[in-house]
Amino acid sequence: MTNQDGAPAALALVFANDRNKPPGLGDTQFHFLFSNGICPYGPTYKARSVRERETDDTTWLTANRIAHKENLDGHALIEHIMHEVGDNFEGQALYIGVMKKRKCSIGAEKVKWITFQEFHEVLRGDEEYLYVNDLGIKNGDTFRFYLSNSDTALSSCQTVSEKLRRLKHEFEDHTSRGGGVFNRDKKTILCGLTFTCCGRGESFFGRAKVDSLPLLDNFPGVPIAGIFCAGEIARVGLSSSYPEENRAAATVRCCFHVFSTSYLVVSYTPPALPHR
Repeated sequence: MTNQDGAPAALALVFANDRNKPPGLGDTQFHFLFSNGICPYGPTYKARSVRERETDDTTWLTANRIAHKENLDGHALIEHIMHEVGDNFEGQALYIGVMKKRKCSIGAEKVKWITFQEFHEVLRGDEEYLYVNDLGIKNGDTFRFYLSNSDTALSSCQTVSEKLRRLKHEFEDHTSRGGGVFNRDKKTILCGLTFTCCGRGESFFGRAKVDSLPLLDNFPGVPIAGIFCAGEIARVGLSSSYPEENRAAATVRCCFHVFSTSYLVVSYTPPALPHR
């Protein structure tokens, strides 16, 4: 995906079906699941007085609440969110999730308007500006504050584990209906991959292996690998990944995440035996 100025907006691994696959080969499938680790807090704001500093890759901005004219500086914005969050504020990572409507092109498609969300880490705030990491925010973009939350992440991991358990049962049911141990149509889980935010882990949850347990518990003996990331790429719907969002976000995509874990399970189904 590229912006109008030709700069890359996203980089990701792409898995596609081979339309010219020779006959007699089985099917490989990729099953994607997502664990969220942040929660939205406070009202929706509209960015004002946006300034970009390319020298240190930061953005300075003020903002006002939707339907309010009062312009708020960085100090006031952080005071509001601290009041909203309370004692849970200390020691947590703070972000703004910015809704961006931009003209973009995907592959050979024509340029069109796309609405998506991107997260920017909050660095600090003073009586002039709120300072956030990265560029790409424009005047009029709307945003909410998000805070890392281990309880949300743990609950999300449990949801992933339940979905994987259902997937496992579907595979077992398919095998039992097809003739047991010697069934050539037996579906098999080949491996599992995790792409986890480097902010998660034992220090985040208070115990080890939380993010890998959904795979370990459901597919013991299956090869599993993972990597810690500084920003996780996964094209998912905003409302499905962040259920606290309102229905207006149902059609909005988010491709670049924070404090999340993306799960990729690879399965294989052998080719069906020819009928005699």
